[in-house]
Formats: sequence, structure tokens, C-alpha cells
Amino acid sequence: MPMAAPHPYPAPGARRTWPLLLLAAAACAACIVQTQRLDTLPPSRDEADCLRLGLRWRAAFDRPLRERPRLVAALVSSESAPLLHAAAAPCLSRVGRTRAAAVLANIPFLALLLVSVYCIGSILHGEGTGAGAAALAVSYPLALGLSRQYLPGTADAALAAAAVCAALCAERSRTIPWHLLLGLAFGMGTLSSPLFPLFAAPPIAWILFGPRRTLRYRGTPSRRALLRLLALAVAAATAAPCIPRLAAAWGGLFQGVSPRGFFRFPRLLVDSVFFLPMALLLLAGISSAAVRRRADPALLLWLFVPLLVLSLSGAGDPRLFAPALPAAALLTAAGIAMLQRPAWRRGLAAAALLAAALNAAAFTFPSAAALLDLSIPLRPGGAGLPVVRGVIPAAGIGVPLREEWRIDEILRDLSAQAGPGGTSLGWFLAPHPRFHGAALIYRLEAGRYRISAAAPGDAAFIITRLVGAGQREELRRFTAPWLHLDTIKSYPLPDGSEAALHRAILTRRRRYDAAGLPGETGEIRAPDAGAGPGRARGANRDSSPPGVLAATPAHPLDPGAYRLTVLMRCRGARPGAPLARIELSGANGGILAEREIALPEGGDSGGYRSVDLDFALPRREALAARVVHTGAADLEIDTISIAPRLPRGAGRAPTPFPAAPPRGGGAAD
Repeated sequence: MPMAAPHPYPAPGARRTWPLLLLAAAACAACIVQTQRLDTLPPSRDEADCLRLGLRWRAAFDRPLRERPRLVAALVSSESAPLLHAAAAPCLSRVGRTRAAAVLANIPFLALLLVSVYCIGSILHGEGTGAGAAALAVSYPLALGLSRQYLPGTADAALAAAAVCAALCAERSRTIPWHLLLGLAFGMGTLSSPLFPLFAAPPIAWILFGPRRTLRYRGTPSRRALLRLLALAVAAATAAPCIPRLAAAWGGLFQGVSPRGFFRFPRLLVDSVFFLPMALLLLAGISSAAVRRRADPALLLWLFVPLLVLSLSGAGDPRLFAPALPAAALLTAAGIAMLQRPAWRRGLAAAALLAAALNAAAFTFPSAAALLDLSIPLRPGGAGLPVVRGVIPAAGIGVPLREEWRIDEILRDLSAQAGPGGTSLGWFLAPHPRFHGAALIYRLEAGRYRISAAAPGDAAFIITRLVGAGQREELRRFTAPWLHLDTIKSYPLPDGSEAALHRAILTRRRRYDAAGLPGETGEIRAPDAGAGPGRARGANRDSSPPGVLAATPAHPLDPGAYRLTVLMRCRGARPGAPLARIELSGANGGILAEREIALPEGGDSGGYRSVDLDFALPRREALAARVVHTGAADLEIDTISIAPRLPRGAGRAPTPFPAAPPRGGGAAD
């Protein structure tokens, strides 16, 4: 049997590892003590609110159990309850409302955190690299509160835990192929996600087909071939039933592929709390893997292929990147291994370990549409499972109890206000200082409580839970000047906060970029290479017949006075000749208002011109705007916007021909 290749990271010995583990345990305990101390502060304290937002992992479990010990059984029976937290329910049912109950509730999470910390430490020091990667692949999805997404059932969690334990034992004895167990644990951890092929393929390929000098399984050729056949057979048998579902999910994932938003997802990762302390070490490890080849280059595929795919698909949730964190940890270890002095390596390893321990207790991600402290289980037709959750916080949170939010009373009042039709709800809350302003909007059919997404400006009723003055100020800043809330009723909640049902008086102003609008030139799209939505090329040519140049989607407007503004320019037009027509149509297709556009005397300047159309609505109605061109000139539309009309004397002065079109903004800003 050939001699095994040397380990890429030399192990420093247990004497250097245990002090770091004790330090990490002390840091975790300090985080838990700090978390429980925050529960004693009044809910109106802005600092406490911000810190609570940063320590969400205990919010949905500790407080309900301290306040309602009898509801332990209900939490345990709910699949929404964190798996490891539910294991502490028998202890909590005995100790009741005491401070010890809150601490005991976090013991399982602390144990999970210590496992993750040990794995990070072993990777950073070169001990048990395979076991560390295997445990990280399972523990990070759990620690991030992703158990419902990546580990759908108790059996899968038990299988993954068994794989991790076997990997830990195998790392000591070196008789079991822990690399295969890593692939098994990692695959089970991502099997329920449509992203399974994306995250499972790189590590499995790394394990089975990597170069001999890497961390893959080192055995005889016949044993390696047998393991490959077994792995392929298991993968085929497991993935076959999931292929139709995965194909449909991937088809939907890549419907909105656009290079324009390529840097959006990496920017969300960079803004996260976890990434910042280890950014330099990770970059050093990447350079080491790519240039000095001290780590396996396949780790770069494990890290950058998911990053590339998620960026191109327009993903907005950084937690989807969690299964690639083991590769990031290994690359971080490679960055530390580049240092020549052992003292420097130990110091950086201790700093990275401490940062990981602290961040694991306050693990939060900035997501553009998931920063709210409201999660109401809405039940369709009496079904027992929730159909919508406001936010999936960062580290193990369950759905708040119905009693916590008085949801039945709120929905009854909402149904009475909305009538037999449907309406929309918007949920707002001031974010953590690291976060950006955000909101989640859902459309609620008042009869059976069915849920679907709605545009942010279409909410007729809005539910808020604003605890402190800072949150109220954030809501005012975020919604001004397009929204005014008329409070219908307030609902005091058991935790001392208050939920309120509001009617939205104004509708949000809209701005549409012509590049994203549907547009047809006659019966078929213009064959000219420069033609597209918002642009008609080729005056007086067959390539530009008359037709709809750009059309906005229909959206409801409240009663009031509004102004439609089209920013456009033309070339090759004759003075006085009609160029285009602006039309406003209602839900029934009838024309409510229109205006002809003609080039003024003096010729074409080539600059952009603002054309306004004022109109008024006596009742709430869904309107759509479109621009129909005559084919008499080359036309380009930059934006179409609808906004409440300002009083006389207020607002901007007319600018017939701006030097350049204003850019920025999306479908609605």
C-alpha cells in the first residue's frame, strides 16, 4: 500500500487546542448571559431593540417558555420549533419562569455552537480537517436557523449527526473513510433544497476525484474505485425521485438571470457580520490556493461556483450561501498557514475562533426583503400549518404563537374593513443599524387567508409592530412622503409591545425604467438591432411600424390627483407632426386620459424632454400607462413615472430638454 501524502496543515497538538476551546466556551457563555440580561430591559429602549434584532436566535423560544411554561408541549409538537431547543423542553417544564429556564433553553444551542467552534478550531490548527468540514456542513445550517430548509426531518438530522460523530472518531483512528461520510452528511444537509446539485457536486467531486496530494480519501486503487461506484449508485438512487422537482425549481431560479445585478449578492455577503472579521484571512487563503497551491484548488470551485450562480440568478438571501462556508473555513485555514511564525499563526487562529464564536451567537444577514420582527401564522381554511412566515431569522427561531399576536382578532377586523374581496398587508419594522430599510408585503384574500406576494406600493392595509421611538422614526422616514397611515385599531401584545392595523391613505409613487417594460412595435418586435422596450429605430421605415412602444404594468391608485411623466427624446422628426400618444387605461380597458405628443417648433434638440399628463381618480382603480408611437420618428423613452400631483407652486420647475437622462431606480423606488 503506498504511503499516504503528508497532511497539508501540521497539527500543533492538543495543548494548544484546549485553551482555545475554553476561550470559545467562555465567549459563548458571555453571549448567552448578555442575551438574557437584555430580556430584563424595558421594551421601549432603542438599544435593547437593536441588540435583540442582532440576537434573534433566542427570541421565539426563551420568552414564550418563560411566560407560558404550559405551552412547552405545543412547541415540541410543532415542526416549526428548533429541533435542539425542543430537546430542552422537559427541563423547562420543571423550572418554569426562572432565569435558569432561559439559560437551560440555550444549552442545546451552546452544545451545537461548541461543536462548530471545535471544528473551526481544528481546521485552523490543522487537526481533524475532514471531521471539521463534515461537522460544519451540518452544524452551520442548523446554527443559522435553516433546519426547515436544509434538514427537513428528524431522521435526516439524526443521520447527519451520526455521520459527524463517525467522522470525529475516524479522524483519530484513520481507519474509516471520513471523506465519504463528509459527502453523505453534506448531501443530506442540502438534499431538500433545489440548490442541492450546486452545493453537493463540488465537495463530492473534490472527495472522489481530487488529486492524490489533497485531502481526499487515500486508499488502494481498488478500494477507491469501489467507493466511487458506491457513491455514484447512492447519488443516482437518491436524486432520481428529485429530478423533476429540481428541474422545475432550477427553471424558475434562472428565469431572471441578468448580469446587471451580478454584484448584488456578493455585496450582501460582504455586509454580513460573519464575513468581515475573516475577510483578509479568506482572501489570503484564496491566493494561497490559486498561486502557492497549499490548499486544494477545488475549494475555489466549491466557493466561487455557488457564488457565481447565485449572483447571476438574482438571489437576495445570503443564507443560501451557507453550505459553502466549510470551503471558506478551509481557505481561511490556508491563509493562516501562510504565516511563517507559529506565534502569529496561533494568534490569528485564536482571533478568528473568537470572532466565529461571537458571531455565531449574533449571526445575522442583511437581506433586502427579510428584516422584520413579525411572523404571523396565517391558516388557510383551518389547516394547522402556517403558510407564511415574516422573517426566518439567523439562528433558530420558530413561528410565534397565535396567542402572542392575537391574529384571529386582527384578521376579523381586517376582513370587516376589506369587505368580501382581497386586500394587501405591509409589515414594517426599523432594522438593525447594520441593515437597510426593508419591508415585506403580502396580499391577503380576506375570506380564506390565502397569501401571495404583492408590490410594495399596493398595500391598502398595513400591520405594524413598532416598539421604540427609533423604529417609529424609521417607518416615517422610509414611507415619507408617499404614505400616510390611518390607525384603525391597536392590539396590546403580551410582551408589552403593540400591534396596529392601519389603512394606507396614499399609494406609493412609481418610476419605471423603459429597459424593463414590455414593448411591441406593431405585431412583432422591431428587427432592428437597436430596437427594444422603450426604443423605436428607423423613422419612416418598415422596421418601425406604428404600435405600442412601452407599457407599464397595472397597479391600483387611491382616489386623488396624479401626474404621469414620460421622459423621452426623438430624432428625425418633422415639426408639428404627431410623434406618439400617451394613454391611461383602467381595469376594464377603457381609456381614462390621453395626450398627443408632437415636436415643438424649432426642430429637434436631441435631448430628453419631460411630457406630463395630469389626471384625477374619483375612486380606487388599477391603471396602466402606455406610449403608442406613430412611426414618424426615432423615439427613445427613458422612464415613465406616476406620482401624486403636488399643489400649485410646489415641486420641480419644468425642464423641457435635460442634458442627460436621470438614471437609477428600478421598477418602483
